[in-house]
Amino acid sequence: MLVWLAALIAVSPGVRAQSSGSTSGVGVATYRPPGLGVEPPRDRREALEEELAASLWNLGGLRLDPWLGIRDVIIQEVGSDRQHSASPGEEGEPTRRDSLDDDTGVVAGAGLRAILPLGQRVYLSGGLVPEYVWWQENEDRNREQINANLALDVFLGRLQLHAGATQDEQLERPSSERQLFVSRSRESLTAELELELAPAVYAFGGAQKNDIRSNEADVAETAFFSQDDRDEEILAYGVRYRPNTQLVIGLGIEDLTLDFLDPTRDRSATGESPFLAVTLAGNRTVLLGRFVWRDLEAEPGSIFGGYDELSGELAVHRQLGWRTGAELQASRDLFFAFDLESSHFESERLRGGITFDVIEALELRFFAGTGDDEYFAVSSDDVHRIDDVTEWGVGLSWNIGGRVTMLVGYTLEDFDSDVPGFDREVDRLHFGLSLSAFGGRLSVR
Repeated sequence: MLVWLAALIAVSPGVRAQSSGSTSGVGVATYRPPGLGVEPPRDRREALEEELAASLWNLGGLRLDPWLGIRDVIIQEVGSDRQHSASPGEEGEPTRRDSLDDDTGVVAGAGLRAILPLGQRVYLSGGLVPEYVWWQENEDRNREQINANLALDVFLGRLQLHAGATQDEQLERPSSERQLFVSRSRESLTAELELELAPAVYAFGGAQKNDIRSNEADVAETAFFSQDDRDEEILAYGVRYRPNTQLVIGLGIEDLTLDFLDPTRDRSATGESPFLAVTLAGNRTVLLGRFVWRDLEAEPGSIFGGYDELSGELAVHRQLGWRTGAELQASRDLFFAFDLESSHFESERLRGGITFDVIEALELRFFAGTGDDEYFAVSSDDVHRIDDVTEWGVGLSWNIGGRVTMLVGYTLEDFDSDVPGFDREVDRLHFGLSLSAFGGRLSVR
């Protein structure tokens, strides 16, 4: 399989400030493409203050930062050894050709980020970025996207409160199982609190409701993505030890409810899972860990076979010496499958790499990884397919003048399946250009 992804990204400011540790649990993992990058969570109040200082416009206390640009340009060609209605082709010969495989897509838009301090302890913030998705060959996939956020943060001495509503619409690859990019929407309501019980000891709690939908259910070739449409409800609570800004350890319980909308592919499930979150940010070493003993049981009528395994991620970055660093990541996550013979799959990855600061603000990265995707049969805990995965890549990032960041990268993924017809290869070339005070792609997750 060959996919060339050329992404020219004019990046908007982040819509939601990151907290020093989410009060809600992990929930179902969101697919992350191959690559490295260890970035510790930021204190929410500190992040808001930095945004205030960096905003472009000040209108009587209301801080505004505009965004205008092309966020993605996708040039895609797909091939694998799988056919839709015939036996697999000769080994190594790509035989699959969808009408969506060879196409060029563009995502462009304009928007605004706003922060309004209401005194010394209350912040009201929000963002709105309308976008348009355009495809050269498949005009029926052209559509509008809206990314929006509204949040209220309150800091009352020992007590911190956060409430937010978001709509996040992205052109994305839902998982490693499929290579097509599809427009998807995630609408979320979030409420979180943190209370200091004693020096360095905090109690926390949070609730979140996510409605996840495919925006392309009206397109015959991409309608199958709608089988992943679901509602998620997450309730989490626990305690956190935070003696300083460099060390955070959180321990809690997550109550997760999944309600799938397609009755023919219902994977609805519920469960309570203990989780541990660790952040260590030293002068030379950064360590991030999230671990969940994921215990999910199928609801009546669900084809989900159940899941009772440890999942999560451990990532470490170590500064080795002059301009050089090393990274190591290990992860295991649960994803829901689109293959009609499968209910879900477990994805494991081990990645390592090095970073090199060529000059100030110019960083070069190399990485390689291995792992597998294990697919579970419908209404069963039996593994009926395993895809072995190898990957490697190189990337370059350059920060220009604080507001502009340029990204260039290449990755290669190779999937070697034990079931004929599922071998595939993904080559990806990507470019990025961020134009904002706050950095990062527009994401409200």
